Formats: sequence, structure tokens, C-alpha cells
Amino acid sequence: MPSSPDSPLPYMLAFHHWSTLELIAFCEQQPPALLESSRPGVYGTIPETLAHMAASERMFLAAVMEADPADVPAARDGMPLSETAALVRGLAGAWQAYAANPLPAATYRYDPRGTIRIETILSQVMNHGSEHRAEVFTILGTAGIQPPSVNPWAYERMRQSRDGAPPLSR
Repeated sequence: MPSSPDSPLPYMLAFHHWSTLELIAFCEQQPPALLESSRPGVYGTIPETLAHMAASERMFLAAVMEADPADVPAARDGMPLSETAALVRGLAGAWQAYAANPLPAATYRYDPRGTIRIETILSQVMNHGSEHRAEVFTILGTAGIQPPSVNPWAYERMRQSRDGAPPLSR
């Protein structure tokens, strides 16, 4: 079933990957001591958190496609941010290919948690990413560093600027 031209899925996935890549690029400019620190209540260090996010998303993609996405490399422990960014770029391409020809709603997948609709998996991709980006924001913020603006409004401003579209108006 081809994606409707009005489907928000490609845009939402593009935003999700853009925000992660922007955050990774920002974090790559931070001191190594900050990158290797953690805070109570977060997943781990910044590189661990972002690699976990990408590794999980790769598993979500595999679940939706019912196949290992061979064109997307797997995450590994101790992966530097540059490799995590490459993984996220690969995921972005694979998800955009999916979004161009998505499965119908109410398609089910099976995993250890039970029978799951693909909409649930797609929602988890977005939710999981937001949660872990927020954890990285916590590490940065508690170190006195203002995180980059990677919300949907910032994405839309970037997209409009890039595409020559009229700016956001009220």
C-alpha cells in the first residue's frame, strides 16, 4: 500500500532522525569528560544512550519489516558518536523507504511481549527517541550547557529555510 501524499509519516520520521542527528552533532563538540558522565535516572553516558536509542530503533525496524535490515549496521558497545550518527542516517533512509510504501494499519507483528500492531512499534520509535534525547538534555543541562533546539518548530524552521518555503507565521 503506497503512502498517501498527505501522510505525515515521512515528515514525522524525518523530524525524528533530524533531531537525533542534530543532538549528536552538538554532543560531538562537547568535552570528553562530559560525554562520559551520567546522571541519576538516565540510561547511561551520552554515547551509550544515543547508541542504545539507535540499536533499539534498528530492532523496531527489523520487527516492522520482519527481517534484519542488512543495509543498516548494528550498534556495538563503546560506539563513538560518529558511528552512531552513521547508524541513524542508515535508519533514516530505511524508514523513509518504508514510509513510501507502508504496511496497512492494523498489521500485526509478534514478539516476546505478544502480538503488537505496527502502529505501536512506530509510536515506540518516536517515543523512545524523545525519551532518550531528553535524557541527554538532562546530562547537558545539569552540566550548565544549553542543549540545542531540536523540537518540531526548529525542524520546521530549518526545513522551510532549506526548501525556500515561506516562514512560519502566527
